[in-house]
Amino acid sequence: MPFLRHSVAAFVWVQCTGALAGTIQGIGTAGPDVISIVVEAPVAEAPPTQSVAQWKVNGTSPVAVGRNSYVWDQAATSSAMTMRHHLYLRLAAPLVENADYAVTTPYGNRAWRFRAAEVVSEAIKVNQVGYAAFGSPYAVYASHLGDLPTNALSQPPHYRVRRVSDNSVVVEGTGMYRGFDNDGPVAGGEHVYHLALGAVPEGGPYFVVVDGVGRSPPFGMGASASREIAYVVTRGLYHQRCGMALATPYTVFTRGLDHTQVQVTDAEPPGFITMTGPMRSVAGGYHDAGDFDRRQAHTLIPAWLLTLFDAYPSRFGDGQFNLPESGNGVPDWLDEALWGVRQWEALQEADGGVRAGTETTQHPTYGAVDAATDTLVYRTYRRDGHATASAAGMFAQAARLVAPFDAARAQQLQSRALSAWNWLQSANAPSAHTAQRMYAALQLYLLTGQPTYHDAFRAAVTQLSTAGWPQQYHMAFFNLNTIVDGMVFSPYFAPYLWTQRPTDAATRQVLMQWLRSSADGYLNADPDQPYGVGATTSVAWGGLTGQGRYADPMIYLYRVTGEGRYRDAVARLANYPLGLNPLGKSYITGLGSNPPVTPLHLDSWFTRQRGLGVVPGITVYGPVPNPSSISYQQQVWSQAWPAWSSRPPARRYSEGWSFVAANEFTTWETMAPNAVMYAFLLPDFDRIFADGFAPVAQLPVR
Repeated sequence: MPFLRHSVAAFVWVQCTGALAGTIQGIGTAGPDVISIVVEAPVAEAPPTQSVAQWKVNGTSPVAVGRNSYVWDQAATSSAMTMRHHLYLRLAAPLVENADYAVTTPYGNRAWRFRAAEVVSEAIKVNQVGYAAFGSPYAVYASHLGDLPTNALSQPPHYRVRRVSDNSVVVEGTGMYRGFDNDGPVAGGEHVYHLALGAVPEGGPYFVVVDGVGRSPPFGMGASASREIAYVVTRGLYHQRCGMALATPYTVFTRGLDHTQVQVTDAEPPGFITMTGPMRSVAGGYHDAGDFDRRQAHTLIPAWLLTLFDAYPSRFGDGQFNLPESGNGVPDWLDEALWGVRQWEALQEADGGVRAGTETTQHPTYGAVDAATDTLVYRTYRRDGHATASAAGMFAQAARLVAPFDAARAQQLQSRALSAWNWLQSANAPSAHTAQRMYAALQLYLLTGQPTYHDAFRAAVTQLSTAGWPQQYHMAFFNLNTIVDGMVFSPYFAPYLWTQRPTDAATRQVLMQWLRSSADGYLNADPDQPYGVGATTSVAWGGLTGQGRYADPMIYLYRVTGEGRYRDAVARLANYPLGLNPLGKSYITGLGSNPPVTPLHLDSWFTRQRGLGVVPGITVYGPVPNPSSISYQQQVWSQAWPAWSSRPPARRYSEGWSFVAANEFTTWETMAPNAVMYAFLLPDFDRIFADGFAPVAQLPVR
């Protein structure tokens, strides 16, 4: 749903004399013969008329008027909402370059001159921050007109890529038709044309101009763009840290100290906790989503971060992400992983068992509190097999990786890993699934070299080779239940494939089969997808925005094989959440020309009131195929037009914080996998400075 704020076409506002409260927010195009007008209005106002008699272009009614409507903003009192209506005026003839158009509307009149290089078109989609310099990058031309039918062009579009600074043409070409994207669970309902960008030089910003249609938002190309994306998305985790204040000079999205004390109880996970117990200091880890619990699935966050560092240490250095730990001699990415580890250290008992996280009695109220002012009392769960086995793995992995930078910290972590492993062997310990035991055994073997752990790891691989669902390697879909029921993830086995320790050939063969089967599934789907979406089935709960989950196996297969096709496929996946999708929507806060404005994130409500906007780096869930009918969700999605069930699946998204399934997120489902994907696309850390990029201190503090 493009927000046409980048249009630079001249216009004259003429005050409307009617009683309508809606206002025109922008005017652009949606095709060679379609003017698009964006109207913003309170939800109580009737939708704009689609009577052609009420809309005029140079005194003549359009052939038809289409409409696409959705919630754009929502107050803390959730029924108070603002709508965005896109009106599509289909003309009898194509727009003429440099021609003047007098546009008469129920909301006032505009004098508008059409120049393709100046008018933003919502039919032209790009990665709104920038592309990796590899992976055959492309833009997309695809027109969708709400409730009007959309047609293919009579011939493929001609396009030019221009440099913003001097308007010079750097590339031109003809688009390639990719078909009508109207079938399947990820379809956008458009005729899609690819506009190749592979010859665009590194740098920018640039924009794409399609003759007779309009221009795209600006974008960059290459390492500088990759660095900006990874910087913001990685710092999204920093902004979700629990148990510390967020302060300058590390961010302008400041808040006070939060959630450093919990009551220790033996409550059963998961769910709210009403038991009480003695207080304990607990810092570390991340708020789960818009609220402030820390759950069993959060064991994956440090595991994912540590494994990327394990595979590609040269990507990272100290001072890279402007963290409170920057300057301590440890690469910032590793520091962020250690913050995720710290929670589980605080929840480990003297006997080695690790508690399953923290929770309170209810969800905090949106618009009433942020993390620092939340007064709910948080409590711990009991010692847990899943948490303990996962912690043993992450403690051992972190000990091995931090040892070159901080030997004392490494020794502490190794002691914790051994203690957790020993607790798992005790007769009274709750059971842990094989997958998490496999992770613990692998990392203890890589840390110590002891054959006992190697034997345990190989036995786990053998067992999991014939295990049933969900004890399988299946990154496309996971949730809290499948995670705690033993699902396999890359950190649990992939480092075995590049270790210098002795390995077993038969075990390696099994693991390579896991990795290649998963990676090839996504790789082989890529040529058939009009957009590099990754998803082929589930599109709920981040299925269309958390592309990091599809990139994950390809990231590690590339590490093992060096086959560039996997790296290139990851680069294409990375474009989808940043605007190269049917809606032309960035699903990551703080990035792109059309990012989320109303995520379900309690801290962001208050940063918006302070004029700062939404906390950056959050990947929202995005499109929802079958939304909940719970009243607070329905009040948002029911306002959409065309009606929800008649929209193509990739267009089933609306702003509105109470639409939880679309606008919440979790640090473990959407944020951490995407952070790994974008960090993988970074250049090596020393090259960042050799190529003349600004030191991190010179980047915006956001």
